[in-house]
Amino acid sequence: MRAAAAPFKHTTARKTMSATGELRVREAYARDVAAVVALLARQLDEHDIALAPDALERSVRTLLGDPRLGHVLVACAAGGEIAGVAVLSFLFTLEHGGPAAWLDELYVADAQRGR
Repeated sequence: MRAAAAPFKHTTARKTMSATGELRVREAYARDVAAVVALLARQLDEHDIALAPDALERSVRTLLGDPRLGHVLVACAAGGEIAGVAVLSFLFTLEHGGPAAWLDELYVADAQRGR
């Protein structure tokens, strides 16, 4: 018999989550929306996925405004430029016995890849 899943815990604190080399990964802020949308739009375009820019921006703002839905993480270069984005969505799944997170999007700008 499978043990009960541990309670799902996450924080809404906006802080650096990890640091590696010259890139710093942190949760996105409202001021990052334009850069996040630009990166995600590039990714969607590369995959031939049509999504209106206003719908993409609305979705990003929704995630930023309600941490119960998920999180948007950004990788910042040494100068503060946003070089990459990851989007986590939270869900409840029977297969995994409760709360889970889905890595919904992951994109790194061309110039920052392979580092």
